Amino acid sequence: MTDSGAEGKGFIDESWAKSQNLQFRPLKRPFEIEVFDGRPAESGQITHYVRAGLRIADHYQKNMLFYVTRLASYPIVLGMPWLKQHDPQVGFAAHTFTFNSPYCQKFCNTPAKPAKIKALQTVPKKFLRQLEQNIPQSLRRKDILPISLQAVRLYSRRARCRFFTVTLEQIDRALQNKSEDLRLPEELREFQDIFSPKEAEKLPPHRAGDHHIELIPGGKLPFGPLYGMSREELTALREWLDENLRKGFIRPSSSPVASPVLFVKKPGGGLRFCVDYRALNNITVKDRYPLPLIKESLNNLSGMKYFSRIDIVSAFNNLRIEKGQEYLTAFRTRFGLYESLVMPFGLTGAPATFQRYINDALREHLDIFCTAYLDDILIYSRTREEHIEHLKLVLQRLRSAGLFANPSKCEFLVKETKFLGLIVGQEGIRMDPAKVETVKNWKTPTCLTDVQAFIGFGNFYRRFIRDFSKLTAPLNRLTKRDVPFIWDDTCEKAFVRLKEAFITAPILRPFDWTKDVILETDASDYVSAGVLSQYDDEGRLHPVAFFSKKHTATECNYEIYDKELMAIIRCFEEWRPELEGAPSPIRVITDHKNLEYFTTTKLLNRRQARWSEFLSRFNFQITYRPGKQGVKPDALTRRSEDLPKEGDERLAHQSQVVLKKENWQLPPLKVQRARIRQPHRQGSIPIEEPILSLELPEDISRLLDQAYKTDEDLQSILQALEEGAPRHPKITLAECKVIQDRLLYRDRVYIPNYDPLRTALLKASHEHPIAGHPGRARTYDLLSRDYYWPGMLSYVERWVKNCHTCRRANPAREARQGVLKPLPVPERAWQHISMDFITHLPPSEGHDAILIIACRLTKMRHIIACKGTCDAEDTARYYLKEVWKLHGLPQTIISDRGPQFVAEFWKKLTQQLSINSLLSTAYHPETDGQTERLNAILEQYLRAYVSYLQDDWSRWLPLAEFAANSLKSETTGMSPFFANYGFNPRMGFEPTITVKGTPATRDAEKFAQTMNEILEYLRSESIAAQARYETQANRHRRPARQYREGDHISLKWAGYADPTEVPAAYLENAAEVVANFHRRYPDKPGPQ
Repeated sequence: MTDSGAEGKGFIDESWAKSQNLQFRPLKRPFEIEVFDGRPAESGQITHYVRAGLRIADHYQKNMLFYVTRLASYPIVLGMPWLKQHDPQVGFAAHTFTFNSPYCQKFCNTPAKPAKIKALQTVPKKFLRQLEQNIPQSLRRKDILPISLQAVRLYSRRARCRFFTVTLEQIDRALQNKSEDLRLPEELREFQDIFSPKEAEKLPPHRAGDHHIELIPGGKLPFGPLYGMSREELTALREWLDENLRKGFIRPSSSPVASPVLFVKKPGGGLRFCVDYRALNNITVKDRYPLPLIKESLNNLSGMKYFSRIDIVSAFNNLRIEKGQEYLTAFRTRFGLYESLVMPFGLTGAPATFQRYINDALREHLDIFCTAYLDDILIYSRTREEHIEHLKLVLQRLRSAGLFANPSKCEFLVKETKFLGLIVGQEGIRMDPAKVETVKNWKTPTCLTDVQAFIGFGNFYRRFIRDFSKLTAPLNRLTKRDVPFIWDDTCEKAFVRLKEAFITAPILRPFDWTKDVILETDASDYVSAGVLSQYDDEGRLHPVAFFSKKHTATECNYEIYDKELMAIIRCFEEWRPELEGAPSPIRVITDHKNLEYFTTTKLLNRRQARWSEFLSRFNFQITYRPGKQGVKPDALTRRSEDLPKEGDERLAHQSQVVLKKENWQLPPLKVQRARIRQPHRQGSIPIEEPILSLELPEDISRLLDQAYKTDEDLQSILQALEEGAPRHPKITLAECKVIQDRLLYRDRVYIPNYDPLRTALLKASHEHPIAGHPGRARTYDLLSRDYYWPGMLSYVERWVKNCHTCRRANPAREARQGVLKPLPVPERAWQHISMDFITHLPPSEGHDAILIIACRLTKMRHIIACKGTCDAEDTARYYLKEVWKLHGLPQTIISDRGPQFVAEFWKKLTQQLSINSLLSTAYHPETDGQTERLNAILEQYLRAYVSYLQDDWSRWLPLAEFAANSLKSETTGMSPFFANYGFNPRMGFEPTITVKGTPATRDAEKFAQTMNEILEYLRSESIAAQARYETQANRHRRPARQYREGDHISLKWAGYADPTEVPAAYLENAAEVVANFHRRYPDKPGPQ
């Protein structure tokens, strides 16, 4: 098509040019093209061009330049410059072009060649049948099927049919031996055999480098299924088997091993045969032979002028499987079982085996004038004569090794070539324009996998791109575990800017070991950066590589001296291969003057000493330069995008919260106030009669809906259940089922890998007042009643371990003298109880003490707010009101020697009611260890939830009692609520669907059919627990010693200090103070 509005001479469609096997050549300066209204073309930048002859009837122009782009309807567009040059006469009525200009008469008009016609022609089907007799022998009958024009029109109506034209002459030429078209330099004609495709198809002999497969002892030989195939795939499979049987690469097998086969689509169309060797690889000992580092391979190219590249054809197939091990490569197909005689693709050790073989073949020349990465060999030299000699040496080694080259992928005696995705040449190293084209057309990521793929691709080129870490920061944030995938404007801008950076990346010179090295470093509060440079032949300082990295939250707290030193350390770590062993001192330039004396400083902290040891491996000298002169490294660290925003973890670590928010308010508690009658103190709640209303946890069902949409593993499990799959790699499908669109595992709701949901559940089962900050085991029991996810226990352990409230509220405990003597186990619930007071509490709604009454068998407790001045009569009244009405009279009551329990009224009352009152030993709380432990748990609960002034604790007691009675007891293995009533209470964060009990709960329900069975179970568990506790406790105890007058002892200050001096003695968040003093048995306890 001609376009008088196009400013370019000629444009060619990229796909059509590839189909014509035209050679793409990179433009030194890519450019944008615009459409008629000024908008940038969707095809993007033009980065390549081709040269080809253009024929229009008798008009022929040779060696014409076409810019490569994507065209919609026409393969070629000729622009205004071409029309001006050839000046054709246009016959609009006759639809003709006449080329009669002086330019065309001199250069373009030549006799026509009918053999070059490429237009569709309407011919009878009878004539096409006659053409079959002229098909070359290299073609098979089924490859070309003549059809009539009517059939062509019928097929053209199908959207999936594509048409193109080709002559038999072109087919015959394409199938000829390509080695004849290879243009080898005259000096290399003697190595023509290495480029013969026919020689490459011969079965190689057994050699020392044959591939050995070492199996893990005890590994089960794989036996895979037959994968279903389409008709097209079966046809391709038969052709592949026929071809490789003809070559001798495979043979029929009777092996016990059978790996499945499949086909994958090639990027350019067609199908690629693959054997699924994953099961075999799993039982194969891995070969750790290394592949060469690309950076090391490129460091030897400085100063080179001539380059050649050789590609080994069918590299892996040039090596045999070790004799006797062919059976391990057997694969199953629709047409039988076969095994490979040559090393196939897909084996875990195949790359290592071939790299070892190619290294052995070229060992004498590696890193001298050639380098090899698998099947790619790069030869480099300073002069043409030297390069010819090097080529001969390499080709001779390949001939001796029995390796053959792919002529269509080789280049000789060029000034630049493509190697490992880079363009290497005289001027240095730059990115491959084809790779840039891939980045330019990279679509916006739609999932986490897309983001990881793009960043992984970018990491390969990070040394070419300034501020790489800054550009990728928004994308890297999406890859963190606790960040949901939300593609916002910030991510889109970062994605576009990174693509632009790929396209406009500067050319970096390779590192030259013979030249001096300049390392410029700088550090800001949040970023470290560096620039590695060397002087070129003209004395200009040229960059070799850039580096930048953000500081972690901990590193942000370093002193400025350490930050600047860390920038130097990071640069030496990044470029250690280039800098270690430098012949001349590396000049390190920094804007921190004190670092000049670092190597002579004698007083170092531990971090600096560690860094000093690392730097001792390098030959360097630190030089000071004012910061204003350090433009390059300073620019990498002072970008506004690198500064932490609000909520950044790096800012959080630079400040310290003295009084945390939870100390001033009750996060999960709402208080509805009636009216305010008097002023209130700061931190207390200004109400007269509060009405508590709990905030239940965040809607679990809504979070479940969100989680189901994002968890790929969960979707694969649901799909496997729907398809009736026998197994799944991450879960036992036999124990899974779906109810109301929810996945259940062992009758518990399966929680996807979605942190907001798991966080909400953990908060509900640990931090909520109805849970009461229980420990690791009890939190796990509470959560696992209804929910499950892999690794739940370790998740709970980390949560409880890092709970600040638990760490602040848990009391400190010390081992005591004296062996443990457990009390007898009760026969029934509430037969034997224990009572105790917690006194000297801050006033709360007229109360300053707590009475705890607990059953020694079921561990159920009742918590009652009272006054510290209550006597024995008041205590009896509390018991009658709160406990007697629910559980009746006990047989024994264990208590301490408080004034209520030693009063005459209490003694007469218990005698009349036939209750045995047992008093503990003075100052020996272990006598009633259960109640003391319950006191500690209650105090821990109140520490976690009371206000800062501790004047609201009485309103938390109902919730504290519920939380304590609903948590599993380590002694009985069940909650006190279940031990008394036979079921667990409803917590408020259960799933919306009906779920059967967990296996442990169902086991408990079996013996819960009668309360007698529960009591027997409780007694047996309590006896066993007491035996365990006694054995464990006495292992670390010793019998109490006999004390005499005059001995020095230590007493806890909290037990003897005047309580009025410490108004918050029990709820205060401070460790108890222990005082050493000399006691001489005073009449009244207290320090002397």
